[in-house]
Formats: sequence, structure tokens, C-alpha cells
Amino acid sequence: MGFFDFLRKDEIVDYSPKYNVQKKENPEKTPQVLSTSQMVDNELSNPSENAEERKKKLVRRIVDMSERMENLSIQLYHLQQRIELIEKKMNISS
Repeated sequence: MGFFDFLRKDEIVDYSPKYNVQKKENPEKTPQVLSTSQMVDNELSNPSENAEERKKKLVRRIVDMSERMENLSIQLYHLQQRIELIEKKMNISS
């Protein structure tokens, strides 16, 4: 895209050797990432909880997810408005 060409530089900086050295020195500090299916299995596999508690947890998770989606939608709208304003100031027609 030609719009951001002014941000490009001729020099390329490679930080990978330093990162690889740090990774070799501290292998025990790598975080363990659980997939969403593993998290759901862990939450739902507790046999001591009854069905009502599981339903409440599921409802709470769905409400949290819908709130996050709404917040992201609002953020996208604001970003679109900012982009339109920048395009208007720079006289770019889309």
C-alpha cells in the first residue's frame, strides 16, 4: 500500500539472535497456553458442581463474551471514524 511508504526505512534490524539466546537461557519461563476447548473442558469437568452452577458459569461467560464483542465493535466504529477524518483532511478519495 503506497500510503505508508514514508514509514519504511532502508535498514532492516534483526533482533532474532538476541531473542534466541534469551529463549535458550530461560526455557522454563515460557508460558503455557491453553486452548479454549481445554479451558472449557477444565471448567466443565469438575464433577462436584451441579448443573445449576455450570449453567450460571456458562451464562456468565456468554455475557462476558458479548460485552467484549460490543466493546470491540465500538472501537472499530471509532477507528473507522478516525480514518474517514484523516482521509478527509488529506483529500484522499476512496
